[in-house]
Amino acid sequence: MAGLQRWTSIVLGVALLLGLFASRKLALSHPVTSAVDQLKSRMSVLLRRRSFAALAALGLLNGLLPCGLVYVACAGAAATGGTLAGAWYMTAFGAGTVPMMLAISLSGKLVPASLRLKLVKTIPVCVFLLATLLILRGLSLGIPYLSPDLSGSGASCCHK
Repeated sequence: MAGLQRWTSIVLGVALLLGLFASRKLALSHPVTSAVDQLKSRMSVLLRRRSFAALAALGLLNGLLPCGLVYVACAGAAATGGTLAGAWYMTAFGAGTVPMMLAISLSGKLVPASLRLKLVKTIPVCVFLLATLLILRGLSLGIPYLSPDLSGSGASCCHK
């Protein structure tokens, strides 16, 4: 499995870098920015309504957003080997996310807007660092904890 994990790590790291740089280039494209602006204005109309139907529509649309943790949980559910076991796995995952999601939604107003804007600016840096780490791990350079040797030929960094 180490060979597959190594290549998966490298491919995902490169994909993150490509996505990061492509998103910067696409963000400057007029059709993309106008589509995003139109989507934002339609969503803001739903947010201002404050009706049950509007909130339900926003909740359904939120479920369509891609989330890496959900994809990992789906992989774990698929690995359980059964439909019922997978359903329970996803139910447990969903129930486990409720406290944190609720805390984030209730505490959102406690963080000043200026700090939120600064945090948003750190996202590309974090994506770049994660992509670099994935590529380094996949290269298996023998650097303990950063790029351990996963080829099986050398001594492991974590065993005595």
